[in-house]
Amino acid sequence: YFTEVFEESINGNIVFEMASDLAIRNSGGRVWIIGGFLYRNIIRNLYNSRLLRESDLDFLIEERPEDGKLDIPEAWHPVVSRYGNIGLTLGNLKVDLNYLFNFRSILTRNLPPKIEHFLTGTPLNIQAIAYDIINRNIGIVGETGTSAIKNRLIKINNFEEARFEAESNGITI
Repeated sequence: YFTEVFEESINGNIVFEMASDLAIRNSGGRVWIIGGFLYRNIIRNLYNSRLLRESDLDFLIEERPEDGKLDIPEAWHPVVSRYGNIGLTLGNLKVDLNYLFNFRSILTRNLPPKIEHFLTGTPLNIQAIAYDIINRNIGIVGETGTSAIKNRLIKINNFEEARFEAESNGITI
């Protein structure tokens, strides 16, 4: 059900298509859309919410391209994060290419880079959701994230990650 709701929200969405193409071109494996663009679009459509349209898209990328080279169009402005991931901007549009093997919650728990480990390592339950943009027949994954949306309840999913994120932003849990 959540898959259909999300797919309806991206049908004809040029921003999503452009960002997805960029993520796929810079991947050597599976690619998931994660974060606010995913769960806010589902919430907007399910509950007739007036959430703002997203211009920040986060992708989770399984592997680097086979040749190891990034394919970044000239108009985009790249920034490398402290974990070696790439953030790209084009005007007000921001696209983050997060490599699964560089994900902080996976590295700190010394886990193999798997989508399941990403889902258990998100700070909040609402963030524990992903959509495979290459293998769309898989649909939405992340029971914790879908339950948060269904129950309209946001809570901590991974205490250590929630504390880290809070402290990084100068606040407490």
